[in-house]
Amino acid sequence: MLGHLFALLDSLAERQKTLNNVLEILGGEENENHGFLSEQIKMVELMIVKAFGGNEGHYEHISSTPYFYNYEYYKHHEGNKAELIGYIEETIENDWTEK
Repeated sequence: MLGHLFALLDSLAERQKTLNNVLEILGGEENENHGFLSEQIKMVELMIVKAFGGNEGHYEHISSTPYFYNYEYYKHHEGNKAELIGYIEETIENDWTEK
C-alpha cells in the first residue's frame, strides 16, 4: 500500500509542477506554486503518515518540516525518501505532534 501512496504522491507532485510551468508560460509568475493540487497532495501525505500508524497531529508536525517538500521536489536526491520515512517513524515513535 505504501508503494501505491508514494506513487500517487509522485504523480500529483509532477502534475502540480507541470501546471505551474504551463501557467508560467501563460504569464504567471516564475516559481509561484499555484496550488491547484495542494489539497490532494496534503491528503496523500496524511494517508502516508497514517499508513505508518500516525495521526493528524503527527502529520501536522511532519508537514511543518521540509521533509515532504524535499521528497516531492528534489527526487533526484535518493536519500530524501529514506529521510522522510525515517522522520515519519521517529515522529510517531516519539509522539511528536503540533497539537
